[in-house]
Amino acid sequence: MRTLASLGSVAYEAGEGARASGLYEESLELGRRMGLKHTILPCLEGLAQVAVAQGRMERVARLCGAAAALREATGWPLPPAKRTEYDRTVAAARGTLGEEAFAAAWVRGYALPLEEAITDTLSNNE
Repeated sequence: MRTLASLGSVAYEAGEGARASGLYEESLELGRRMGLKHTILPCLEGLAQVAVAQGRMERVARLCGAAAALREATGWPLPPAKRTEYDRTVAAARGTLGEEAFAAAWVRGYALPLEEAITDTLSNNE
């Protein structure tokens, strides 16, 4: 499962957004089925990066909010190696949406129970 998320990252870096999205979603679904939160986190954050490239900034904010809630619940901080890309992702959404709309979407993602956040993510993948 984690390998699928890693392949999603490789596809994203290669500019293959649709392929990256599919790999992240497959990994997310498997992580959900098996209860592997350490697999779910990179999928949510990876899908947020893909959403930036797609111009879906409200989705970016919701995904980042859901990932932040999961990180807080598990006590797993964002790895320093991921900080720059994460900050870039958040800044793109915040800059496009504006502070108020970004915060509202982020809070919506943060407030969702994990299962609902995953369902929302997978059902809004178009």
